[in-house]
Amino acid sequence: MGAGTNLVIYNLRVFGDGRKELLCADARFEPGQLHLVIGPNGAGKTSLLRGVMGVLPTSGEINIGNTAIHTLAPHRRRDFLAYQPQALPRVEAQTVEDFVLSARGARSPWIGGLSIRDRERAMHCLTRARAGQLAQRRMATLSGGELARVALASTLALDTGWLILDEPVAACDVAAAREMYRLLSSLAHDDGLGVVVVEHDLGLARSWADTITLIALGHVAARGAPTDVFGSNAVEEAYGANLKTAELAPNSWAVVAVNQR
Repeated sequence: MGAGTNLVIYNLRVFGDGRKELLCADARFEPGQLHLVIGPNGAGKTSLLRGVMGVLPTSGEINIGNTAIHTLAPHRRRDFLAYQPQALPRVEAQTVEDFVLSARGARSPWIGGLSIRDRERAMHCLTRARAGQLAQRRMATLSGGELARVALASTLALDTGWLILDEPVAACDVAAAREMYRLLSSLAHDDGLGVVVVEHDLGLARSWADTITLIALGHVAARGAPTDVFGSNAVEEAYGANLKTAELAPNSWAVVAVNQR
């Protein structure tokens, strides 16, 4: 559900313990694009995702097309938004196929258990995430890169038009992170999904994003194409650092903090 329609956030205020305001934001995300959310630690990136999913209390509006997501209970929002948190609960002895099926089970209308279609869909999602060969492996045996692809497959199994991912490559090495972003880009551009990703690695964000949303001190400090966001001084101001951006190869960027002694 929700494929082909914009995700629009207006005057969204997200609250933590004691009704402390963690974030106030406006944003617009279009389907068929890879959207990266960046910002320093504690800026409010994860709070944005949790607010959208209804995990944290909010005020304001969240809409997908004509559907007012902010009026729905968290379990109803999952009909439109598939959320992948930083750490997924899992049983280490579980097989990869069963792990994805457990996610698929949340979508199954069959009271008596999973249907043949559910199992076919789970395997399709594993294959789409380039993890089909891992189906009979135990979760405990996976590398960081393999686990990232399996986690993505379980998120795809929820069958929504929007993927909301919190640091999906945190446990990946350089090569695995690149392959994951190639996959996320394909899901957006080829499959037409809306993909919103929180990312700490500024080089990955600069290299892969169609749009970047910069969060600083609980507000949107900048938003737009990577060339525009990184071409301004907003990123340096947000991080409080002197940053150097360099294109190492076509569409492959490095962003590093320059030492000041």
